[in-house]
Amino acid sequence: VAIIVISVAVALSGSGSGTDGTDDNNDQDKERAMFLKEILHDVSGDLLDESSTPQNLAYEWILIEDTQISTLTANPIKIKARYIMALFYYATGGNTTWINQHRWLKPDVDECQWPPLEGTRGNWCNDGQDMFGFYLDNWGLSGSLPKELVEFELVELTFRNEIDFFNGVIDPVIYDMVSLEFLQLSSNVLVGSIPSELSKLTNLEFLILGANEFDGSIPSELSKLHKMKRLELEENEIKTDMTQFVRLISTEMVDLAHLELDGNQMFGSIPSEIGRLDKLTRLRINNNLDINGNIPTELGMLKGLSYFDFKQTQITGTARPPEELCNLGIETLQCNNDLCDCVPNDQCNDTSCCTKCV
Repeated sequence: VAIIVISVAVALSGSGSGTDGTDDNNDQDKERAMFLKEILHDVSGDLLDESSTPQNLAYEWILIEDTQISTLTANPIKIKARYIMALFYYATGGNTTWINQHRWLKPDVDECQWPPLEGTRGNWCNDGQDMFGFYLDNWGLSGSLPKELVEFELVELTFRNEIDFFNGVIDPVIYDMVSLEFLQLSSNVLVGSIPSELSKLTNLEFLILGANEFDGSIPSELSKLHKMKRLELEENEIKTDMTQFVRLISTEMVDLAHLELDGNQMFGSIPSEIGRLDKLTRLRINNNLDINGNIPTELGMLKGLSYFDFKQTQITGTARPPEELCNLGIETLQCNNDLCDCVPNDQCNDTSCCTKCV
């Protein structure tokens, strides 16, 4: 009987913590893995378990390397944030094509500091340490945006000079980022028509799509972006009737301050409805050779207009800037030579047009 008791005692001790604590550590690791997977499964589902997926790689990094998430008491919100940041890294070629990895995936650095480094932009958080925006310019991204990025409810998103990443089209994940207020996708060689799906981003105040290769007409659905303050579509190949477009946005984008359509293939004339955009401060329609007609007198209603460029259009008029322009506070007027005969600033008086032509 004594021998049997001793044998049982040894067996129990062998299945317990042991002298080196190995089994206890294994149990803790398993418990931690289950804890993390339970939280992250709500974000990515079964992709966590599919070997070599970006989701799996991000999960393994959190589990094995991340020293910021080291205990079972870690905040689930923090865990999700670091996971999605790691997922973005793996899904967009952080470990393969990025030109510079900066401090991304530094296990001892808060994700709000991946980067920015001095002189670089990357991601940043608001005062509450919630992920607020991304600014990536020529980082060498590849792959595609993970759908989980929507979880951040980003406010600002900029991707510039990421030609190979977009491969001519806007990543559809962006259309689900309904919290965005600022979206810049300039200089990415995006082609085809401007997607009407952008109208889903009803909180947008800034939409910057310049220096791409968009063609076709501007979709009428964009007029649903009622909060728009800055619309920049310059340097594309857009073919849209200026008259109809201004009439459409004049009752929808009532807060519009910047409208930049230069360097396209716009046609038609500036309609009288331009006067309804009374918050407009900057208007650029230059380098659209088929825009024609006269400057409407209603332009004189835009008392805040400080920059107006209509060079290289077919807009015609009197030998001097029309009366409606002289009464405005325009600081810079760029126009066709036969319409510019402004008085230099040092010769201005109460009766002269003090618009500076350049």
